Amino acid sequence: MSIIRKVQMYLLLLFFSLNSVLPSQIVFAEQSQNGV
Repeated sequence: MSIIRKVQMYLLLLFFSLNSVLPSQIVFAEQSQNGV
């Protein structure tokens, strides 16, 4: 597999991991603000 292909796969995984992590952090921040 070429280097470019590996980079594309890495960026794709990074993108999906951010999409799964960021919304949960935003929800957690909103809940903590509401709890105070």
